[in-house]
Amino acid sequence: MKMLFSFILLSIVICNQQTYCQANKNSIIVWSVRIMQSQLQLSDRQTTGVLDLITKQSSSADSLGQNTFLKVEDRGKELEKMQAKYEKPLKDLLSNDQWKRYKAVEAERIAMSRGPG
Repeated sequence: MKMLFSFILLSIVICNQQTYCQANKNSIIVWSVRIMQSQLQLSDRQTTGVLDLITKQSSSADSLGQNTFLKVEDRGKELEKMQAKYEKPLKDLLSNDQWKRYKAVEAERIAMSRGPG
């Protein structure tokens, strides 16, 4: 999941301020929520909360994308900070079992993104 959200944030930063990208960003947000909803079996309340969190994270990424003073590596560090800020309220929103599943899926995605060892 971490890689998924990193991809989402990166897509949002790249697409900043373009109509096509705005529609694409909204599609990515909806897609992300649907994946989490199916994998974690979120309740309606949790789904609404996750949508809110991802939307806020998206706005933060938009702001980051508009900051032309940051170097690429600094933007990466800022994206990591955003992810950490995102995970605290997400953990509060999910049950213990859902959180464990979220972290397991996240670990799988990270391992897959690194390729064969």
